[in-house]
Amino acid sequence: RFDVNQTPEWTLYTTVRNVDFYYRIADCSGRKVVLMKFNNRNAQRVKVTWKEVFNTQFEAQKEGFRGTKQLTLPTGETSQTDCANIRVKELVVLPSQVNPTYQADIKRFNFKNITVVSL
Repeated sequence: RFDVNQTPEWTLYTTVRNVDFYYRIADCSGRKVVLMKFNNRNAQRVKVTWKEVFNTQFEAQKEGFRGTKQLTLPTGETSQTDCANIRVKELVVLPSQVNPTYQADIKRFNFKNITVVSL
């Protein structure tokens, strides 16, 4: 169950070419997941690419095994606010997506190799 009252605040990780990259680590049915939010403050759509880096119970600075993710963002905010209704799968990282060999307990999250290209 997703408890709205215990929702942690979004963390602004960085801003690249007028796109704000946010994340938060949330609890979904007892598992830690990463939710992401992007705010495209440009007048046109952009394509963003990024890699994900995690600290887990076994590893520090572990790059996600799924490699580079990409998403086309309309002007304004694109976010995944909970794990109940996943609309944009790129905006949610489940514990099984960090490392295929164990169920990760996600402690920290960072973006890496961010690019923003105007469309």
